[in-house]
Amino acid sequence: MNRYRRIVVATDLSPTAEAALATAVQLARRDDAQLHVLHVRSAVQSVVSTTFGIDDPASELLGDRALRAWIRSAGFEEEVSVMRVIAGGHDAAPQILHYARDEGADLIVLGQRGHYDRAIPFLGDEAHEVLREAPCDVLVTRGRREDAGAVSGIKRILAPVDLSTPSAEALHVAAGLAARLGAGLTVFLVLEPLALPPYLPLERLEKDNATHAAAALERFIEDAHLPVQHQRVIERGTPHRCIADYARREKADLIVMGRAGLGRVERLFLGSVTERVLRTTPCAVLVHQDLPAQQKGSAALGTAKMAAGVG
Repeated sequence: MNRYRRIVVATDLSPTAEAALATAVQLARRDDAQLHVLHVRSAVQSVVSTTFGIDDPASELLGDRALRAWIRSAGFEEEVSVMRVIAGGHDAAPQILHYARDEGADLIVLGQRGHYDRAIPFLGDEAHEVLREAPCDVLVTRGRREDAGAVSGIKRILAPVDLSTPSAEALHVAAGLAARLGAGLTVFLVLEPLALPPYLPLERLEKDNATHAAAALERFIEDAHLPVQHQRVIERGTPHRCIADYARREKADLIVMGRAGLGRVERLFLGSVTERVLRTTPCAVLVHQDLPAQQKGSAALGTAKMAAGVG
């Protein structure tokens, strides 16, 4: 049961970032993880420093004080292992990714929208770039801290699967979280409607499809050897709509899914279902990254650094 060892919370000091911090604190407590809070200085401060060649210690000091005050006001000062303010730009994502790689983070937590994200129908620009390029799992929170999930904790976890290897890996992450947090786990499979010509017996074929799907899901879960009790749900429809509707209806606190599965598309767009769930779901979403072997080795190196007390 893998635990998170080094968690990075990216903040712009907004109320949505406070919700991200509250969720990260809950995970860090359970996993005894190091908690890093990273604040990327505003574009204006960075442009002034770059344009005029001024390394402004006053600006840096103000940024550090603002971060400390923000953490203190949230009530989590004793929970934070490392606080870091770094120079940013118009896009904080590259700085977040660079820091996560350097520190060997195995989880990045951030709010979906903050002070600077515009109301675009995709994701906040920075959140999407971090999700696309992250060297580790990414947890995107929704809303403000006073929303139910951030206050009462994660009690209901939804794990959508498509019976692919990436979704099996994401299911292991979901089951591990459920075990550590004492949360309920629902394994959720969506059957897309069959596109058949009208002269074929659609009703019988859909019934057979549902029977085969239930058997396949049974084998999939048996092979996963889940460490917790769980319930299984199969619905028919469009995957991202069914997932978001079920999460809303059953008041899920967290959805855990892979970046891409059987419907894999180019990494630029994430998995199409994952991206649409992120855009429409009412709760936090943890995206498990299916990393190449060399990236997993880099993450392991970061964990070794932490164990040795480096950094």
